[in-house]
Amino acid sequence: MTTQAVPTIELTDTIQEQAEQVVSRNQTASELIEDSIPRELADLINAVLHAAANGETITISRLPEVLTTTEAARQLGISRPTLMKKIKNGEIDSFKVGTHTRLKAEAVFEYRKKRYADAKKAFEEMRELDEEIFD
Repeated sequence: MTTQAVPTIELTDTIQEQAEQVVSRNQTASELIEDSIPRELADLINAVLHAAANGETITISRLPEVLTTTEAARQLGISRPTLMKKIKNGEIDSFKVGTHTRLKAEAVFEYRKKRYADAKKAFEEMRELDEEIFD
């Protein structure tokens, strides 16, 4: 079995300084590129620029359409046993390949979006309650 080398670009001080200069202009990648590429790609470039300007680690990869439970748990930021409980409770759709549980990447990302939306809603409700109590 052969493995492909993953292209790696090290975030050097020069790249970080250049990204900081671009970001400090308060322009998005779309504005800089002047609509010569699709908006989604410009948004990706914009996110990479901001991360580089802040010295953050940047990882760009394509996930397969079907994820193992280990990979799905990593994407959700939860433990594998917690993921298995959520699958058992019907919170996330899954399917079996032989004896192994698999999840569609789309289902994992939908669950993550729902979880963030629920957390945002709960935060807003707490904030409203806080305003009621202290006003």
